[in-house]
Amino acid sequence: MATATAKGMRIRPSIEALAMADVDQDAPPPEHLRAFEAFIETVVPLDKVLAFEREQSAKARRPGHRREDDVKERLELWAKAVAAKARRQYIIKHDNENACVHRV
Repeated sequence: MATATAKGMRIRPSIEALAMADVDQDAPPPEHLRAFEAFIETVVPLDKVLAFEREQSAKARRPGHRREDDVKERLELWAKAVAAKARRQYIIKHDNENACVHRV
């Protein structure tokens, strides 16, 4: 799990993950990660990041209705995908049976 701080928008692994990996938390991140962080800081303004974090924490504090709606929507999409796959497989199977000249 990663943690983010508003100061400099640094995203680092959680303290627990660092402890399990036996990593010094005060050590600077590797060069390639610092370059990526610098790029992200130039592309995404800090106020947008803070606004996103506030929005996410507000969503987390809301009653479970939104989460239930998300789950229902995902289940509907999954059911549609399963039905579409079953139709495709049936059509392919049906077409293969009709194309066969030697019925067994």
